Amino acid sequence: YLASGSRIVAERVIEVAIRSEAKRFTAQKLVGEVVHLLWDGSLHWKGFRCVCLVAPEPSARAVQSGIGYAFAHREHSSSDMSDDCAEGDGAAPASDILPTTEHATYERRAADEWLPGQTEVEAWLAAALRPLRIPMFENALTMLHAFFFLALYTAVSLERLEYVATQEVILHVCALAYIADEIRQCKETGLAVYAKSVWNVLDVAIYAVFVAFFCLRVRCLYTGSAKDLDKAYDVLALNASMLWPRLFAVLDQFEFCGTIIIQVRRIISGTSLFFALLIVMTAGFFQTFYSLSQRHNQLGAKSIWGLMARIFFGSALLGWDQADLFGPHVGYLVMSMYIGVSMLILYNILIGVINQCMVEITQNAAQEFRFAYTMRVAEYVSANQTYPCVPPLNLLQIFMFWPLRKATTLSRRSFALLRSLLLLLAYAPHLAIYVV
Repeated sequence: YLASGSRIVAERVIEVAIRSEAKRFTAQKLVGEVVHLLWDGSLHWKGFRCVCLVAPEPSARAVQSGIGYAFAHREHSSSDMSDDCAEGDGAAPASDILPTTEHATYERRAADEWLPGQTEVEAWLAAALRPLRIPMFENALTMLHAFFFLALYTAVSLERLEYVATQEVILHVCALAYIADEIRQCKETGLAVYAKSVWNVLDVAIYAVFVAFFCLRVRCLYTGSAKDLDKAYDVLALNASMLWPRLFAVLDQFEFCGTIIIQVRRIISGTSLFFALLIVMTAGFFQTFYSLSQRHNQLGAKSIWGLMARIFFGSALLGWDQADLFGPHVGYLVMSMYIGVSMLILYNILIGVINQCMVEITQNAAQEFRFAYTMRVAEYVSANQTYPCVPPLNLLQIFMFWPLRKATTLSRRSFALLRSLLLLLAYAPHLAIYVV
């Protein structure tokens, strides 16, 4: 990636393609093979950053060298991987992934775990924890924990126990871990970027319900009121309608689920103008009906909204039966206008917009999915964390690793050794299943 004339920054082509939304490029077979190698851990992304200073004008050979840097890789065997980890947190040697340039400086990533000259214990820990750095394994952990969290939520919401059971305590702990992970994501990406994702907005709603449930549950334990208990579990029941669709975000590496997510996202963005028109038209007719009701029937706002909603969703005959409530003459005229606008104009606009979105998505479904898949893999492999802590195990990072780092005088190497031992104990069941 060449930029600014005198300063040339060597960057992976996949990163450039994601930033520029080059969907045709990411749909190429060669790029798909490289992304798959990154996904299953056969190709290392972690490595060095090359900055070429005082470089001459880019020639055809330089451009070819940059392209070769982006795609150069080596099939790592188990012995090769061990050697790489020994050099520095699984980083591939510079000669394998970097272009050769006279004026080049190389900087090791801040996430490197071990210093040069590993001991046998450090090398063994690096080899044992290596699956945690494979995107496919990390995604499998995310899926497993998501299904566990959903099963735990289902058990707690259906039992409705008056006392605090063990599964409810675990549910609160898991919810706290997911809330902490959302805060971390928002802090790393920024609020503006974070709010652009539909799934992040859905996560905020889900965890807001869990916070409300926790507060109501504490109040119920304090007052002992059966009404407060019912309110708490009624609020918790709201999450079922959001947690199940949230599974699609976890399963988006599969083409079927990923394509559905792309379709839903495209339809939501395409129908935004329709819903704006719907709100304006509905507000106008509501004011008309409310003004007429003050003279003829004294219907409340709630009753009028209910009547309008039922008419909009298909009960046109109900509108004709209730038209005389708004006046013997004007009522039928206004009701006819409302039924015509809602049943004929707005419905047809909505059907046309959705049909157009589906045609566009069907034509570019493969490109859209490959781009989303490439972007997801790049997010996994470019993370700054040496070993990711998947919720709820991210609480170890908050309540154990961070206090140990701040409150003790351990050296960087000693702290890394202790942290790796604790992570090995925490992930022991997952790693054992992976090995088997």
